Amino acid sequence: MNFKEIIKALVPAPLWDVARDRQNSIYDFFRNRGKSTGTMVYCGFDLSYGSGMSIVARTRKEGVFEQQLCSDIVKFLSKQENPTFLDIGGNIGLISLYVLANSPNSKVYVFEPGRLQFDLFSRTVQTNSLGDRVALYNVALGEESGEREFFIHDKREAAKDGFRDTGRGGTARVTAVHVDTLDAWWKDIGRPVINVIKIDTEGAELLILRGGSECIAATRPRIYLEIEARNLDVYPYTPGDILSWLHSNEYELFSLGGGLIKDTSSLEQYLTDGVDTYIGSPKK
Repeated sequence: MNFKEIIKALVPAPLWDVARDRQNSIYDFFRNRGKSTGTMVYCGFDLSYGSGMSIVARTRKEGVFEQQLCSDIVKFLSKQENPTFLDIGGNIGLISLYVLANSPNSKVYVFEPGRLQFDLFSRTVQTNSLGDRVALYNVALGEESGEREFFIHDKREAAKDGFRDTGRGGTARVTAVHVDTLDAWWKDIGRPVINVIKIDTEGAELLILRGGSECIAATRPRIYLEIEARNLDVYPYTPGDILSWLHSNEYELFSLGGGLIKDTSSLEQYLTDGVDTYIGSPKK
């Protein structure tokens, strides 16, 4: 055996993976230094990203972006016959790429209205020849179709882009995006069964649910969604309104850790404790 093989045989697999990831991160840093865009290996794919993006810095630190969320999504998809995943607010593709790597039979649909993020993810899809597994849409989903104001930020905080300026991403400027509804899109492509929907849209989650009532009622997907009180402060509804919508549509709400949230006061306590990712599950 050569030296690398000997070390790999002696070092426990989890530690070897960590060391390998750190080595790749250092390599990527120097390879992309000074460039406006860069590439890094993520979940076995060449990922394109914008230099300085905070979401990338977080991913380098954590190894896998939102690992608990991603693992739960893949675990659920693995039980489906023809798994279909909707990534609403797909950003540069970190969650979708995890799904593609760990649920290879899944069909993935991604909605990302931010032009920068969309272009970067499109480059990743092309580089890795993923066009037959991923459908990527440069549109926002909402309650009604049409054109709408959209607040965008400096590249570093592009993950904070949204219909309203939450104030969490620094200075924002206004552009316009095309908005579709989940129901209209779903009907246009032939009303497929949807197994999982992930919604992370900086406060617009309830608008998307309202615009997808028919699709959700017909296909009964599991819904992973962000509920972040600071984002909702600038919207005309509350976390309790999201819970009410789910209940009225025969869904239960759970924390990502599995705790059942029965009422608004329980949800408010989770939010106070810093929990911002939740699961909407159809009532049995």
